[in-house]
Amino acid sequence: MYLRKDVPKKNDYVIITIEEIGDFSVKVKLDEFERFYGVIPIDELSSKRITNVREVVKEGRKAIGVVLDVDPINRLSIISLKRVDKNKAKGKILEYKREIQAYNIIKIISEKENIDIKELEDEIVYKIIPQEKLYTAFLNLYLHGEEALSKYKIKKKYINLLLKYVKEYLNPQKYKIRYRLLIYSLDPDGIIKIKEFLKEIEKFGFKIKYLAAADYLLEYVSYNPKDIQSAKKNLEKFMEAAKSKNLIYEINEEK
Repeated sequence: MYLRKDVPKKNDYVIITIEEIGDFSVKVKLDEFERFYGVIPIDELSSKRITNVREVVKEGRKAIGVVLDVDPINRLSIISLKRVDKNKAKGKILEYKREIQAYNIIKIISEKENIDIKELEDEIVYKIIPQEKLYTAFLNLYLHGEEALSKYKIKKKYINLLLKYVKEYLNPQKYKIRYRLLIYSLDPDGIIKIKEFLKEIEKFGFKIKYLAAADYLLEYVSYNPKDIQSAKKNLEKFMEAAKSKNLIYEINEEK
């Protein structure tokens, strides 16, 4: 895995390795950053009363912490474990796994094309980060082609290699939500109102499939799980407008 040369920011979630347990603090290494360390004060280990620190942390174990403060000159940070939000921690784990997946493509290129890994890091990786996550840049390349990398000023020969191997090895996961919508109107122009209403839903990125009279299947697909949550909120908010259009409906998410 590549090592970032910049520094974390306050409130960032970071992957850490426990290195040394003391009487008043725990020393850790920030796995994603080059020669960057952290200190966890004892009172930031847990919200519960601690009788034995080693019941909470052990040398060599990995954990997710949140950055409370940063000293960029000495490459040192104050870390908390007790302030970690579980949902944000899950997001951090997913992000980290994706960065490993993206970096593995760099390793594959190195092995198959006989190019030194340090050369690929300098010519590709460190031109992308910290502007963007490596996985995000590769996903944009996968979806939109070589123009997606134009802002990073990567040489053409490396873009061509990336395009070849990203298409073959990235295999991004698709996220999907589906809704069953029953909708009708008693107005004389009800059919027209429904068609216009459905066209507006399509603008949010939903694909609509006609199943039967007044019965529709709505589907939204994305490579980004955050898009799914946004799509849900947009749809829920928009469906409230159906009442003002005198439309009667029932909508249920399909699992």
